[in-house]
Amino acid sequence: MCRKEGDVLGDYINNIAQIVIIAGFIGGGINYFIIQPLGSAIAALKETIQDLQKMIREGESARQEMDKRLVRVEESTKSAHHRMDGLEEVIRDIEK
Repeated sequence: MCRKEGDVLGDYINNIAQIVIIAGFIGGGINYFIIQPLGSAIAALKETIQDLQKMIREGESARQEMDKRLVRVEESTKSAHHRMDGLEEVIRDIEK
């Protein structure tokens, strides 16, 4: 029994349609079970990175402020040592 050319073409179309439907279901499953969770994980990582960047900026700002304070303390200490040296000279002069 010989099949008509239209029947063979119809079978090909049916097979292609089935393959497309199966591929669509597989693609949907991949999207739902893999792509969406990855997207959520990437969004969470992005938020964490932004939080870390903010913390780094705040830490850098605090460090710069501490550097300024340290310079003032060093200047004050230097001044105090200079005054103490002057007092030592006065005490030596008095003791002579």
